[in-house]
Amino acid sequence: MNKITKKALSVLFAAIFIPVLANCAYSDIYIDSQETDTDYVIENSRVLIPVRSIFEKMGYDVDYDEYTKTAYIFGDKVITIRSGETGFYCDGKWVECDQSQKTIDGRFYIPLRKITEALDDYSVEWNEKTKSVYITRGADNKNTEEIRTSAEKNEPDNSELEKRVFELVNEERAKNGLSELKWSDELAGFAREHSKDMAERNYFGHTDPQGVTFVDRINEANIRYSYCAENVAAGSTTAEGVMEQWLGSSGHRANILSSETEYIGVGLCYDADSDYGYYWTQCFIKN
Repeated sequence: MNKITKKALSVLFAAIFIPVLANCAYSDIYIDSQETDTDYVIENSRVLIPVRSIFEKMGYDVDYDEYTKTAYIFGDKVITIRSGETGFYCDGKWVECDQSQKTIDGRFYIPLRKITEALDDYSVEWNEKTKSVYITRGADNKNTEEIRTSAEKNEPDNSELEKRVFELVNEERAKNGLSELKWSDELAGFAREHSKDMAERNYFGHTDPQGVTFVDRINEANIRYSYCAENVAAGSTTAEGVMEQWLGSSGHRANILSSETEYIGVGLCYDADSDYGYYWTQCFIKN
């Protein structure tokens, strides 16, 4: 959150934000077109699968050593997975993951993308409409791309999420007896550029690594204003989630409920290789 008036030409507030890094959801897994009774977990935008139930359904034998917290998977290949490590062994070769194996509700989970890349005779596809994972034996191996969720590939229509934030902002303003804000395509484009910059250069804040501030950016974009403010957030995967974060911070909430604001733009960008994945920016102005 950063706020300035054209007359004062001074930053009134600094950003205050505690990022939420983990987001979990549950849905269906299909093996050779057969629905299983097993759900996957999405955490930090990575699909995690329960080791025993999935691999046994794929025809593998699974042993688990409780003392060492290690799973052994035997089939066409031998896979060794230890809880808490950021990778696993496949036929004696170490495979590095970008997220550690973990235990959730007493079940041992591993990132789907890496484990299926190690299985040459399987392909994995993601159905965005049903939020389901399809694992198929004998199909062309498309693991590297297909097993990512649409969010990992930045495929969702971010404009729908951005407009949902816009709706939620006006709902909150209505609850507080304030006028509705108007959507600005110019501000939305400006906000998206900052979210994209944070995601691609892997930083978080109103000021970039070269010291360029919010005020510098909005002036460089030649956006006319008498009042302007900015909220940024990272880590949340939904419009409702990011609004909850902003409304839980007094400074960010003040920007959303400011009586001085007339226009709003919202920008979202996702980058699977960044620290937080999802980067959100709200910009507010009065002409």
